[in-house]
Amino acid sequence: MPEELILRKSAKIVSVFKDHFFPMLKTPKCAMIYLSTQSEVKTSGLIRYLSEKGVEIYVPCVDDGMIIPVKYTKGCALSRGAYKIKEPVKKIKPRTPRCISLVIIPGIAFDAKGNRVGFGKGFFDHFLKKLPSSAIKTALAFEKQIVRTVPSDRHDVKMDYIITEDRIINCGGSK
Repeated sequence: MPEELILRKSAKIVSVFKDHFFPMLKTPKCAMIYLSTQSEVKTSGLIRYLSEKGVEIYVPCVDDGMIIPVKYTKGCALSRGAYKIKEPVKKIKPRTPRCISLVIIPGIAFDAKGNRVGFGKGFFDHFLKKLPSSAIKTALAFEKQIVRTVPSDRHDVKMDYIITEDRIINCGGSK
């Protein structure tokens, strides 16, 4: 998609999150959200919104083949980490990853059952298994990324919700 269309659709997804999804949640104390790259749904507006709501923000960083949540604050210094993804220079970790009650995840393709195709390393699946079952796993996706079925294995972790520019898909999560 052209950059202008990505930005416009991303803004719409953030609006759907703010206007329809966030009011359904018990406001999380901490959330982990990816820092968008390339053609992913842009997350800067969502990060700003959550911060304004008093939510402590963590971003995923890859360290020794594992995702670790690292505190993100407005204006913090960033550098390119693993896979050339931006991450905070100062690596402040939460007391425990179990404090994260909302995780916002990228992907390549999703189905309505919450299955996702990521970037092939299984980093998010491994990380998500460490969180409490009450943590809400949410994907941001463009409508064109929603497909009929995504193959899944038993080690794959399903999303609870997928938010697109047109809708919120409840993937069977009753959270």
